[in-house]
Amino acid sequence: MEKFSKLEKKLGFKLIGLNIKPYLGKAKKVLRDKGAAFPVLMDDSRFARNELLVVATPTTIVVDERGRIRSRFIGAVGDFEEVIAPILKRI
Repeated sequence: MEKFSKLEKKLGFKLIGLNIKPYLGKAKKVLRDKGAAFPVLMDDSRFARNELLVVATPTTIVVDERGRIRSRFIGAVGDFEEVIAPILKRI
């Protein structure tokens, strides 16, 4: 998880996690065990599904400084830096 903090500084972005029901309990344990160094929001009101249109987990959403969704990945992102860096350069 430390690598994300370094990547945030290098690429100039902010990583925020969002976990949804029914995975809240499991997510808290995994994040605690891994020592997550980024904020994680817990969504028990279906915001992710209703507003962000998250239909599967994991989903990665890139949001620009104005709050606009610029990119969306459904499924695991392999090399996070390789995938995210080109998007950040575009926005």
